[in-house]
Amino acid sequence: MTVYSYFSDGALLMSASSLNSRTWGGSIWVFKDPLGAPNENLCTAGVQTEAGVTDVAWVQEKGILVASDTGSVELWELLDNESLLANKFTTYEHDNIVTSLSVFTGGLQAVSGSKDCSVKVWDLSQKTPLKSYKGKGTPLLASVSEDCSVVVLNAESSVIFKDESHRDFVTGVAWSPVTLGTFTTVGWDHKVLHHTIQIDNPGPQA
Repeated sequence: MTVYSYFSDGALLMSASSLNSRTWGGSIWVFKDPLGAPNENLCTAGVQTEAGVTDVAWVQEKGILVASDTGSVELWELLDNESLLANKFTTYEHDNIVTSLSVFTGGLQAVSGSKDCSVKVWDLSQKTPLKSYKGKGTPLLASVSEDCSVVVLNAESSVIFKDESHRDFVTGVAWSPVTLGTFTTVGWDHKVLHHTIQIDNPGPQA
């Protein structure tokens, strides 16, 4: 898994993750000349991280915000003529993988999103979240396939419902806006089928 981000001066920030035995490890590289990527010997600065890296974002000229698969948000800074990356803080405020980051204009605040169904707004100078927004319930995704099946997945990508009543390609699906847990599928078999699943902790449906 690799994540890239360009700075306004053309410098390339690249991160990668790999599975080591039973745990994920990550790395961050900065290339002043992006044509040198991904050769580690040509990077301006680089560092190994203790967890898998899921997203990165530039913070002003020398800061790098990092999201990890352990639920942490980290801030690194380029030092020594941008040849060294030093960790400024690592904080664990999320309860699951941090999947996305975005830094506000000015670089003083940032926002992070996680698989724990929360979004946090950060004060980077104070190293703390200012606000936290939590989605209600468990998000669900209904997926259809050419193998004639319909499945519903939860936020952990676990299948909680599967139906194979269609006899040809399933081409469309839509959740009912009125009845919780009910959705309709259509297929090349000229069937329109209605499905209902039990939802104990309802959340967004897609």
